[in-house]
Amino acid sequence: MYLVCYPQGGWNDMMSRIWYCHQYCQQTGRMLVIDTTKNWFRDDLSFYLSLSLPNMYNGDVSQFITTLYATERVFPKELEGMNNDDLSPIVWKAPGHMETDTGIILSTRLHQVYEEKVVVYADCGSHVHINPILCHTLFSQSVLQYVLERYKRLPKGYASVHIRHTDYKSPVDDFIKEHRAIFSNTPLFIASDHYPTIQLFQREFGAYSFSSIPSVPDGKNIHESTEAQSLRTSKDAIRAFNLDTIADFLLLACGDDYYYSSNQSGFSRSVYFLHQEKGLVKWLLPFIE
Repeated sequence: MYLVCYPQGGWNDMMSRIWYCHQYCQQTGRMLVIDTTKNWFRDDLSFYLSLSLPNMYNGDVSQFITTLYATERVFPKELEGMNNDDLSPIVWKAPGHMETDTGIILSTRLHQVYEEKVVVYADCGSHVHINPILCHTLFSQSVLQYVLERYKRLPKGYASVHIRHTDYKSPVDDFIKEHRAIFSNTPLFIASDHYPTIQLFQREFGAYSFSSIPSVPDGKNIHESTEAQSLRTSKDAIRAFNLDTIADFLLLACGDDYYYSSNQSGFSRSVYFLHQEKGLVKWLLPFIE
């Protein structure tokens, strides 16, 4: 019995959905098969990290899914016989409603039992934070080396700032006004989905930033919008963006202090809860002092 998970949403949503699917598999005795090539991430998760989950398939995921679709009963049935590599991208239609661009609905409800040997699930949405799955995460040497190189370029005692300001808006001016005394006297690391905001913090406070985020139109989601996706079509561009996303998340959590502008942002909240767990930060990043 298997659950094929195509986790959607940004970094925080994606990891939240994987954890949710893991819990379902524990309850139902299914093996978890994760494909992160059909969402904004568009790459094999195993390049970036491994998960020590006892019910998770580790191997050639796409080929394994194709074999499952060819040989087993599948829910939804429209996927039976399909080659996973040919499955079209999965898109958000409405809250709790995900489907391929050919109309196959994949927002399967995981509060029930299915007779089919293979159940397929895709959705976005986050928990309060992702610390539970991070406790089972080992980042690859490629990620650790990338984060270490950037960590070495940051001054000791830096404070972290995250500004969500594309699809979710932040009162940036009020946020700066509230914290100006601190920001003016503390070395800052700034991460944001909004490049003009990064530039503002660099001008005002000399803040450090490493993100090579694409410049998307105002109000457009940085990771899933058509405009954002069109700016990273090559393998190198996709991988650079994914590495930046993970590095920003981890470097924000490493700051002596942490400030964020939007309670709507699951990414911001997850950084906050990871920042509180210094032992977990050390576990994820062994080079942290």
